[in-house]
Order: sequence, then structure tokens, then C-alpha cells
Amino acid sequence: MQNREIEELRRRVVELDALEKRNREMAEALRKSEEYLARAQRIAHLGYWERNVETGRMNWSEECYRIFGVARKELTREEFLKGIHPDDQEAVRRARREALDEGKLYETEYRVLWPDGTTRVIHSQGEVSYDETGRPVSLFGTVMDITGQRQVEKALRESEERYRRIFENAPVGIFQSTPEGRYLSVNPALARMYGYGFPEEMVSSVTSIPKQVYVDPEEHRRIIAKTLDRPGWGHYENRYRRKDGTVMRANLAIRKQLNPDGTVAYLEGFVEDITERKQAEEKMASLLRFQNEMLDTDAIWIDTLDPEGNITFWNRGAENISGYSRQEALGNKKIWEWLYADPDARANIFRRAMDSIHQSKRSQNYETTIRRKDGESRVISWYSSRLMDEEGGIIGSIVLGADITERKQAEEKMVSLQEQLRQSQKMEAIGQLAGGIAHDFNNLLTVIKGYSELSLGQLKNEDPLTGNVKEILAAANRASDLTRQLLVFSRRQVLDFR
Repeated sequence: MQNREIEELRRRVVELDALEKRNREMAEALRKSEEYLARAQRIAHLGYWERNVETGRMNWSEECYRIFGVARKELTREEFLKGIHPDDQEAVRRARREALDEGKLYETEYRVLWPDGTTRVIHSQGEVSYDETGRPVSLFGTVMDITGQRQVEKALRESEERYRRIFENAPVGIFQSTPEGRYLSVNPALARMYGYGFPEEMVSSVTSIPKQVYVDPEEHRRIIAKTLDRPGWGHYENRYRRKDGTVMRANLAIRKQLNPDGTVAYLEGFVEDITERKQAEEKMASLLRFQNEMLDTDAIWIDTLDPEGNITFWNRGAENISGYSRQEALGNKKIWEWLYADPDARANIFRRAMDSIHQSKRSQNYETTIRRKDGESRVISWYSSRLMDEEGGIIGSIVLGADITERKQAEEKMVSLQEQLRQSQKMEAIGQLAGGIAHDFNNLLTVIKGYSELSLGQLKNEDPLTGNVKEILAAANRASDLTRQLLVFSRRQVLDFR
């Protein structure tokens, strides 16, 4: 009997040990479950609460206190409402009334104010528990801190609004299209660019981008093939046709957008009208060609000097006139010695060139005689002007030279001819004067000779006056010879009456 009792006692002890072990295991499982639940609530920012309808007392989970930013304590409904943003308190009351009075699901979103002034956004939902008579006894629900979610949503809305403003107001064209060539959307800038009144008109009117927009439809095919074949942006310059048929030049940036499964969702891109810019570039290129042709003319010597007097530009005219090539002249100060062999003349001319850069603000005109590479001397007329950069700093000078050797020679010859003409005119005047005097004097001599001959005819040889008259007649004849010579000088002749 005693042994059976002992065995029964041992069996009961074993059962109690097993029961205690199961209780410990269940308690540990419950603790872990509560721990996991708390961790899950903390990670998800999700708490649970229960409110006694009759007493108004609130029972919160640990996460609820963290979500509301308050210390753990027993809360009443009034204390709970104090933590809610004043503008949201009525919405919370309304949701509670509708749940209790009308049986609706309790669900609301409101802001709570933390003691430090921080505002958090809360989403709460719950359900009513009833007793056996159908009377509501409690309201059980959850709260979730959705501040981050709302911030993300706000940022997304702001981002979408920024994109919309950019899309609507961008100065460049923006579009989305299908790979086959239909516009899905275009912004106002692109519609205006192609001559359409508004984006919807362009989307509905353009049914084939390659045929209606591209001047060369094959170019559209090539661009789309490249876009679909590689990731990222592709950049192209192309010609496009406006609604009125005119052609414009534009830059296109285009890429593909993919669906989650990797298929192409649509193409998107930017279009920049560069027609005016290309026209300006072509005009500038033409002007530059004209400028280069003008600067590299054969007729005018053009060179530029840096502030130290080194040659920095040497055109074909300078090569032709001086005989020295561009390679020989650029950066070589020996050119001054080659052009001006006389040291004094060279120093004077170099000093004048430096003065035109560093001293004189006015352009200078002067002449020098250079020695060509072949030793020939040439006279050059120079025009020199200072060169300045955009900030007003001195960067050198530009010098234009014209070979005036032939002109100087022609001027010297003209001076000689003019002198000869003056001498000829002077001799002609003298001849005219001499001819006039000789003519008048010859008239007087004719009278003297006539009367002398008449007198000799009346005088006898022995008459003392005969010798005198003969001397007069001889002197008159000599005078006649002299006047005849004067008339020859004046290119005038008279009849000889002898």
C-alpha cells in the first residue's frame, strides 16, 4: 500500500514537472510572440488600441505611445484628443460617432502634435465590439504612422507638378511617342515649333511621324532602330517639316522607356529648334571665309605684332611683297633685320612700331623702304593700329602695308616731266619774246639799210660821207644777221629782200 502511494506520488511529481515545463515553454513562446509582435509593430509603425465605450478609458500598445510621442500612462478620451491637431479633432469625433451609432467601420486620418512640436500623420481604423444585448462595449483598432508615406506622396506630387510645369513651360519641345511613329503626348513648345495651335491638335493630326514630320522618312527609321538597340540617350541633328511645309533644323535627344517586363513602353525625347542658330552659324562661317580671304589677299601686306614686337600673323600679301614666307616671319625677330639692313633705320622703325602699340592711341600712317629677300628695295606705305582685347588690355597691333614703289617711281617721273614742261614753256615764252623783238628790230634795220643804200647812190666815192654811210650799211647788215638768228630761235622766218 505504501509503495503504491509512493509510485503515485512520483507519477504526479513527474506530471507536475512536465506541466511546469509546458507552462514555461508556453510562457516563453508567448513572450517571444509578444516580442515579435512588438518588433513588428515598431518596424511597421503600427500600434493597437482599445477604448472602453462606457468609461472612455484608453488602452494602448507600446508602439502607440511611440507613435503619439508620449510617455506610457493611462489615457482618457479627452487626453487623447488633446494630442490631435485642432483642425483634425472634429473628424476623429465624427468617425467615432459613425462607428458607434451607425455601425460603420472606424477609419480616419489625422495629425498628432508631439510635445517637441513635431507633426506626424496617423491613419487609424477599428471595429466595435458588442455584448449579448447588442450594446457597444468597446472600440478596438490600430494606428499607423504614415508620415513618411505622406511625405513621399507629397514629394511625388510636387515632383509631378514640377515635371508638369517643366513640360508645359519648357522652351524646348518635349514628346512621348510609339516606336511605330505616333505621338502619345507633346508639350506646347513642340506644338508651336511645328506650327500647331495646341498639343492636342498636333497629337491628333500627326498620324505618321516619319511621313509628316521627317523630311527624310528613312532617317526616322534609322534613328528609331538605334534607339531601340541601345540604352541611354541618342543625339541627332536633322531636318523636320512644319505644318505649313517649311523645313526647320533641330537637335533631337531621344531614348526608350521600358516596362517592368523589359518591353518598350514608349519613346521620349526633346527637340530644340536650331534653324536660326544654324543660319547664323552659316552666315558667320561665310563672314569668316570672307574675312580670311580679305586678310589673306595678295594685294595688301597684313601682319600683326604682339606687345614684344613678334610677328603673330603674316598673310600672303606680306609673303609676296617681302619675299619671306609665313614660316620664316612668324615669331622671328630676325625679320626686322632682314627687312631693314641699316641699324639706325631699323631701330627707328621698331621704336615706331612699339609706340603704336604701347603709346599712341591713334592709328599711324608712314612710309618706309624695305629690302626684299631677293635684295630689291621696295617702298611701303604703312597703316598701323593698336589691338585691344574685350577687357581693354593691349594685345598688339595690326599693320597694313601697300607696295607703292611703282607709284613713287611714277610720281618722280611725273615731277621730271613737269619740270621739263616748265622749261619748255619758259623757252617758248623766251622765243616768242625774242621773235617779237627781232621782228620789230628787223623793221627798223630795213629802214636804215634802205636809206643807207639811197644815200650811197647819191654820194660820190670821194665824198667824205661815203665811208660813214658804208659803215652804217655794214652794221645794219650785221644787225640783220643777228635778228635772223633770233627769228630762227623763235621758229619764225621773214622774207629776205636782198
